[in-house]
Amino acid sequence: FILLLFSSLILESSILSFPLFIFFSLMYVLFKKSISALFIVFFGGILLDALLMNDIGASSLFLFTALMGFVLFERVFSFQGSIFTAGLIVAAVILYGFLTGYSFSAVLLFGVAGVLVFYIFIAQKALKGVAHE
Repeated sequence: FILLLFSSLILESSILSFPLFIFFSLMYVLFKKSISALFIVFFGGILLDALLMNDIGASSLFLFTALMGFVLFERVFSFQGSIFTAGLIVAAVILYGFLTGYSFSAVLLFGVAGVLVFYIFIAQKALKGVAHE
């Protein structure tokens, strides 16, 4: 997953104009559920800012606060629902896209695609759980 995270960072900074890194960082933190994942994403955000020649720390600060909010909200309310998580992913991708200047259509398209990929990961995780029983 870390390889996918950093390949999305390089793709977003060089070829694609989609908020790819935020989506995969959300997925990484939501599935890993550790503090070390937050710091990996934070330093990845600093690297993304450096590669995109943006203000250093802008993306990483947004990512860190959004992901920390996800983790705290999940722990405080013990909410494990995939519909809620998918909604948070779309909201975070759209907010990040607006803050960093991506076009509305690209952000909306990637938010919807993000939800689809999230449900694919959930289904794959459920199938692995059934196979191990």
